[in-house]
Amino acid sequence: MRAPADEQATLLPLQEQDRLLARLITEQARLPIRARLADLTEAHAEAERAAVLARTAVSDARRELSFAEGEVQRVRDRRERQQRTLDSGALDPKSLVNLQSELEHLAGRQSELEDLELEAMEGLEEAEDAAQQAGQRVETLAEEVAEASRQTDNDSAALDAKIAKARTDRETIAEKISADLLSLYEEVRARTGGLAVVVLEGTCTTPVTLDFSLHELDAIRSTPADEVYVSEEHDYIVVRRS
Repeated sequence: MRAPADEQATLLPLQEQDRLLARLITEQARLPIRARLADLTEAHAEAERAAVLARTAVSDARRELSFAEGEVQRVRDRRERQQRTLDSGALDPKSLVNLQSELEHLAGRQSELEDLELEAMEGLEEAEDAAQQAGQRVETLAEEVAEASRQTDNDSAALDAKIAKARTDRETIAEKISADLLSLYEEVRARTGGLAVVVLEGTCTTPVTLDFSLHELDAIRSTPADEVYVSEEHDYIVVRRS
């Protein structure tokens, strides 16, 4: 393939523009704030699940307290009724002894149930505190997620603008290159994984250092300036500079 030397040289700024685009696109995909946003979003979801469990624990604790209060009240009411019967003085000696024994048992039972009621109250208070803390964590993480999302949008928008400009600049450069040479450039670039063109000055190459054999150096030097040279040893397009 033939192309003027200055057109071949235009491949160099095109390649730099492509490398810039690749860096920007990689930077866009690997924005640190994206990872933080993902971590915060996951933490927020976990916090919401924990908050649901905490609210469920509160509901369970309230039921336990309500049951304990009911049991205490039931025993208290029976004690009061039996005490009124005892105070009426209308019992025979045997019934009196039985009633006094029951009252002693009810007093002990009431004390036990009141202890359980107190434990249930304390359990409810702890559950409510835990639910409140869980709710606060959900709110805090929601605010952090929102802030990280805004920052992600801002950083991403800034990179989008850079990428758009880089693409426009690339198109401007590519317009100066013939379709055949541009196609060859893309083919080589695809084969090598990104780099397509090297500059040869004397025996030194940029942007990567290559060691050409003496045979290939002779072949490069003997190739007309308007003929595009693709290295047999390294597969790059070689742009020659004297």
